[in-house]
Amino acid sequence: MNELLDLVAIGTVADMVDLSNRENRAFVTGGLKGLAERSTNLGLKALLEVAKVSSIPTTYDIGFKIGPRINAAGRIEHANLVLKLFDSLDGNEATQFAKTLDELNSARQQIQRDLVEQLLDEVARMPQPLARVLVFSGLESEGFHRGVVGIACSKIVETYGRPTLIASITEDGMARGSARSISGFHIVNALESVGDLLEKFGGHPMAAGFSLKSDRIEDFRYRLNRYAAEVLSDEDLGRTFIADARLDLEHVNYEFMKTLRRLEPHGIGNPPPTFLVEDVELSRLEVLKDVHLKMVVGRHPRSLEAVWWNAADHADALRGCARVSLMCKPEISEWNGLLKTQVRIVDAMPGALLPAQDSLIQ
Repeated sequence: MNELLDLVAIGTVADMVDLSNRENRAFVTGGLKGLAERSTNLGLKALLEVAKVSSIPTTYDIGFKIGPRINAAGRIEHANLVLKLFDSLDGNEATQFAKTLDELNSARQQIQRDLVEQLLDEVARMPQPLARVLVFSGLESEGFHRGVVGIACSKIVETYGRPTLIASITEDGMARGSARSISGFHIVNALESVGDLLEKFGGHPMAAGFSLKSDRIEDFRYRLNRYAAEVLSDEDLGRTFIADARLDLEHVNYEFMKTLRRLEPHGIGNPPPTFLVEDVELSRLEVLKDVHLKMVVGRHPRSLEAVWWNAADHADALRGCARVSLMCKPEISEWNGLLKTQVRIVDAMPGALLPAQDSLIQ
């Protein structure tokens, strides 16, 4: 059984299973150990290399590096490619399968970016205030690729803090979609409230899938928002970040990270702690690959690199700032075999927090 725990860990984390459960935590802990020892499965070993998973893998690596590459096959082409990868008994063949998955994931990311950009433009043109629930639909042939609508939902939720549903319409007139929600809005209960409009649906409180005939989408949007008006207040909406504690960058060192890692494995039910680093020097800001932001924050010699994934659109707001405040998660990164501490940014703003925003600290 131990030889299979690495695959169990991937499935557990990627499918967002509750990690406050003792058995699930044990499975994932054992699986991460197997991934650190570089799995006996040639296909998985090749995938770890292609995805550049560090020698000390975490659930973040599963959720953002391994899982997306595995899922890319089914989203863009056919999931059989993953079976061939894991079933491979030849190292060179496994490497080729892994590289193909990596290429499919890159294609998926571009399709996803195009769709998210299109949806953000659509939201910008919507009348204010925005609807409590955002519902989008479009032809699959026009960019609403069924394989990426769920991920696009998550991006819109992150940006606007509202439950979001996106449906892909096929030539037969059926709309098949995904939904992502916010705290306090049980998305399956919401879908049950309009169940007579749906062909089928299912999921859990924060994510679901559904299908309906495309000519019912307007009724679907109207009734979902009528239901949301009864269960969501204005205070429930919008982007909110809760910090678990304040943090001085001088404390972020390898010993601190070793202590912090005792809280792992992280995931649903046991999220990694988020810290507020307030009003620190910003000595460098650069955009990576037109997508990500990389900063150097703090005073030398205790300055740290800070990475903000998929946040290039925030560059203009921060460029030229001498000081910033960050919501972030400290982590250990690996580059060319060297380990170093850095922080992964959740959100950032110029200068210090305003007094009224101090309520973000629990």
